[in-house]
Amino acid sequence: VASSSSSGGGHWEEALLAYSRRRVPEGHALLDLSLGPSEEAGPLRKALYGVSTFVGTVLSRFGIGAPPLQTQATTTMTPFAEMRRERDVYFGEFPSAEAFDEEITALAAETPARQPVEA
Repeated sequence: VASSSSSGGGHWEEALLAYSRRRVPEGHALLDLSLGPSEEAGPLRKALYGVSTFVGTVLSRFGIGAPPLQTQATTTMTPFAEMRRERDVYFGEFPSAEAFDEEITALAAETPARQPVEA
């Protein structure tokens, strides 16, 4: 939030909006990656994800292919949203950055401004 407040011109509402635009997609992606494909993905996608994860883990031990998701998440600077989008075939489509931005902006517009509290 601190880095967002400098780009928000000192206005907390703007800073929180900027922070949300950056972090909400990452939070959604991390949740998806943590839980695996949902029931909406269907049994075929869930099975493909399981097989792909297993094969990827085994092959990565021999230096073949990409490292497992856990390794990528902890040793690279790749955003979680990007990792999640790379797995759309298993999870279903992940919203674009623009879609998240539109949703967050719409929610912010619906939220009434807070009035200062007098002491």
